[in-house]
Amino acid sequence: MKALFINGSPRKNGNTAFMLNKVREKLKKSGIEVEIYQLGGKAIRGCMACMMCAKKQDSRCIV
Repeated sequence: MKALFINGSPRKNGNTAFMLNKVREKLKKSGIEVEIYQLGGKAIRGCMACMMCAKKQDSRCIV
C-alpha cells in the first residue's frame, strides 16, 4: 500500500512536517510506503477562464 501526505504549511520544516514525519515512521514500520509532498509555498492559481483547455480539447491547463 502507498500513501501520499500533502503538507500545505508554508513552513517546510514546521509543526505540520514534524507530525507528518512521525506518522510516516509508524506507517513505514507497517510496510506502507509514504511520500510527503510539500505544497505550501508553491505558486498555485485558480482558473483564469482562458478556455485554452477547451480549444485544445485535451482538458489540460496551459498554465
